[in-house]
Amino acid sequence: FGSSASARIRSRNPCGSRLTALGMDLCAHGCTILSAAAVPLLVYFARLCSNKSPMIEIPEENKADAAVGCWIAAALYFLTFVVSYGYTRRKARMAPVARPETQMADLQPRE
Repeated sequence: FGSSASARIRSRNPCGSRLTALGMDLCAHGCTILSAAAVPLLVYFARLCSNKSPMIEIPEENKADAAVGCWIAAALYFLTFVVSYGYTRRKARMAPVARPETQMADLQPRE
């Protein structure tokens, strides 16, 4: 089912694999940005829960479990950041550098 469906989609897609590569690049950039924002926020929430802060409005007996959950989520988001940032850096290194094909103009006055 999977291979025949993807072949049909590719046959209808005039862009071929470029669209898929663009989608993966955008996904990697989005995951990098979201993960970079989520890790500090989750670490902050975990610290608040660990210290039994009244700023987190959950029952006191649940704050320890919430802190553990926040630490685990922060670790998973950090892993997502590392993988997605590594993907974008690898793609940037593999991309060929475009060099303009121009000729220098003669700036000396002609005699």
